[in-house]
Amino acid sequence: MDTQQNTETSRENQNKKEISSLKEKLAGEILENKGGDFYKREIHYDLEKGHGFYQLGELFNHKLADLKVLLNKEDKTFFSDKKMNDIINNFLFIDTETTGLMGGTGTLPFMIGAGFFEDNKFIVRQYFMRDYDDEYALLLDLKELIKDHNHLVSFNGKSFDLPLLQTRFVLNRLNKIETDFHFDLLHISRRVWNHLPSCSLGSLEEEILDIYRRDDIPGSEIPKIYFKFLRQKDPLLVAPVFKHNLIDIVSLVVLLKHLLEVYNNSKNCQLSAHELYNLGKHWEKKKDLAKSINFYKKAKIKSDKYQLNENIAKKLSWQYKRNKEWEKAVSIWKEMLKNKQGKLFPYLELAKFYEHQQKDFKKAKKYVIMAEDILREKRVLFENYSDKKEKLDHRLNRLEKKMEKGV
Repeated sequence: MDTQQNTETSRENQNKKEISSLKEKLAGEILENKGGDFYKREIHYDLEKGHGFYQLGELFNHKLADLKVLLNKEDKTFFSDKKMNDIINNFLFIDTETTGLMGGTGTLPFMIGAGFFEDNKFIVRQYFMRDYDDEYALLLDLKELIKDHNHLVSFNGKSFDLPLLQTRFVLNRLNKIETDFHFDLLHISRRVWNHLPSCSLGSLEEEILDIYRRDDIPGSEIPKIYFKFLRQKDPLLVAPVFKHNLIDIVSLVVLLKHLLEVYNNSKNCQLSAHELYNLGKHWEKKKDLAKSINFYKKAKIKSDKYQLNENIAKKLSWQYKRNKEWEKAVSIWKEMLKNKQGKLFPYLELAKFYEHQQKDFKKAKKYVIMAEDILREKRVLFENYSDKKEKLDHRLNRLEKKMEKGV
């Protein structure tokens, strides 16, 4: 019996040392709820806190109309009767650090960072799992926080963080997280910056947001660090993980701010030709002709790269064609011929225009013959040569028959 008591006393003393060490070295606190105790650290920032190009409080400068530009049809309906400040105050910027990157029931989110605006501050709350038996109590507290701020903002959270958290809630016999809205900035960012080598948050920080991390640890190293902490219980081991997670959360605020500037084409935001082109494609998919044409026109003026110029010319001419602005479309196709861009594209578009819109079969035939000459001269550049040749021959035969009939 004495041996058992000594063992329990020794374990209690060790836990007290660990608690004292965590509080001292990481400046957090141990809290307790009906699920047990857990570790939490909070960092409070003034709204004037700068991060990259922006201050955190600048998010409140936007109107609801700015936010709606980023959203799909259903989301617009959801926000129709809300005020922008209330929406922002209900945002919860969330990011997890996990024991692996594959997901599934064997992956644990041992650190959960959650940022929110409250009392003219931006607060980052970091939950840390000192050991596996902290999880239930930690999730109980997180659940209450999500009830108070249930508009999630994440980076790849829809595919990774939220499904992982939902799994942990279910395994701990808790109801799944209920949110009114989840704003995943990765998908919105990819629309604008898919031309970059990487669209990771770290890459966007350096390439777009003017944020440069010093002595940051790679995300791939984080699971290894946590397992080492479990063995050694040295809080300084996970200090870099706290820092990494903290920057992730604050960067989400700045990224959302910048996306609002970009999508609304703010005068304060100087967009590159590639960004303008990608936004043109986005609005084209949304079937907003006016906005897509506007972005493509600006991209055309700004671009000085041959291939990008060609892509912009194709897209812009198609939009003019859809809008029946034939004079502008024809001007672009002829400019492409002059610049030797687009391979067969401008010849075929001019042939179609003169055949179907102008009923000038002679001119249409001229452009088909020119296309055949290009196809023959640069045969090695074309895939499916025979198929393209057959289609051109078919178009030429049809035009010749129309000319004979005088249609």
